Amino acid sequence: MPTATAFTADTRAGTYTVTASATGSSSTAFGETNLAGPASAVVVEAGNGQSAAAGSAFGVALSVVVEDADGNPVDVAGTPVTFSAPGSGANGTDTTVADTNRAGGQWEHVGTVTWTDPRPL
Repeated sequence: MPTATAFTADTRAGTYTVTASATGSSSTAFGETNLAGPASAVVVEAGNGQSAAAGSAFGVALSVVVEDADGNPVDVAGTPVTFSAPGSGANGTDTTVADTNRAGGQWEHVGTVTWTDPRPL
């Protein structure tokens, strides 16, 4: 019986079909999936470089993508992501927050942020 030797997934996550065929006969297909590896990096997707007046919310939610070592989005369901502001200087506190994991390894931080102006009055 013919057998494929050492069929190995490459570094790209996703689904694909492997086809086996023989001359003069029909073919058959195998549905295969390469999974992303463990979380290796958190990459900014949206919300970077914004400006807002002290005490008001930024216009775009802070959003990141969690990736493996090969740049594939990681299934974030088991990968918690924490968004935190610095403890001193210009900073902010969340008053209502929903850290939402979305398809494709993406986390989005939605809420009203109260930013503190560090300058003395």
